[in-house]
Amino acid sequence: MGFLVGSERRPTHPAELIGRGEGWMPQTDDEREEVAAWQAADQLWTQRNAMVNYTIVCGIPDTIFGSMLHLKSPLEKWSYLEDRFGQIPRPEIWLVAEEAERQSNSNAAAETGQDTHNSDDESRGLPGSQNEPVDSPSDCAETEATRGGG
Repeated sequence: MGFLVGSERRPTHPAELIGRGEGWMPQTDDEREEVAAWQAADQLWTQRNAMVNYTIVCGIPDTIFGSMLHLKSPLEKWSYLEDRFGQIPRPEIWLVAEEAERQSNSNAAAETGQDTHNSDDESRGLPGSQNEPVDSPSDCAETEATRGGG
């Protein structure tokens, strides 16, 4: 939910930290580990951002989406929808979303017999997960139809 309220920020590249100038390159093992950790965190953030963006786009009609084409981030889109269509009671939505996620995770774990999941698998087949932008909400229906969902 942090993508919708602005608390989920993209990880900062180690080269952008204070005291490191332009053209900074990791010199020590610690610095290389720091860059590797950033790459993993940035990749996860990018996948989650794409999933949230995709969910928002798929949940609105094309007529509304047309007025949002200039908005890039999920936060911008969500704020636009709130401003235009009224305040959405976030805490209630969070509870429903969190419960659905918990139920989905427990169902998936029960089906596979595993308690863990791979976040890479979650984004496969989603527009935006492989740098494929979602053009409109109607693309969501096409994606679902090609996956056998409708």
